[in-house]
Amino acid sequence: MPLTTPDEESLKQVITEFTTLFEAWLNDAGAGPYAGRILMTILLSDTPLTQKDIANRLGTSVSTVSRNIKLITDSPPLIMKTKIPNTKEWQYEKRSNTPVVLLSGMILSFTSMLRNNVTPMTNALQRMGNLSEEFLTRPDTKRFQNTLENLLSATKIMLDELDSLLVSFQAQTTEG
Repeated sequence: MPLTTPDEESLKQVITEFTTLFEAWLNDAGAGPYAGRILMTILLSDTPLTQKDIANRLGTSVSTVSRNIKLITDSPPLIMKTKIPNTKEWQYEKRSNTPVVLLSGMILSFTSMLRNNVTPMTNALQRMGNLSEEFLTRPDTKRFQNTLENLLSATKIMLDELDSLLVSFQAQTTEG
């Protein structure tokens, strides 16, 4: 068994941790448990890979790769799919803009989640105005109202910041 250096072990741990995080993120986004592993396998490869290559590297079946790879080659397309001439096989490789697409997608996903919560939070705050004056002056009601106002305010600030971040990020990555 070949010995590995502490640096090689550390790198292996970082890759494993990053792959696990990607797997969880894509799974939470509805892509399924293998999409993150497949994506990282392709991103870390210096050469295009067939579904069989990916399955061998992951220790899984070609059918598992086949079911899951469509999720990362469709919208938004993270991986480029190319037909191998004179065969029935396809090769998969990273796109040059995959990091931009992934990070932009993360920002947009989080922004969308926040936007979906602004309206219900605003509606709840407006309903507070329907309460009686006596009820509105109670310390627990005031505390709840202040908390809700602060959450709403912070959410709106965060949305503005995320919008600016996305524009800035996309501008910086398309200049080079």
